[in-house]
Amino acid sequence: MNFGWDIDNISILVVNIKNNLLMRDYLLYSESKKL
Repeated sequence: MNFGWDIDNISILVVNIKNNLLMRDYLLYSESKKL
């Protein structure tokens, strides 16, 4: 088993999730500003 590869994938996954949450929060914020 190559644990280093798994750790890299988990790190990328975490970063992607954080970016998705930030993007969603930004979009929600933008929508609320329009109202």
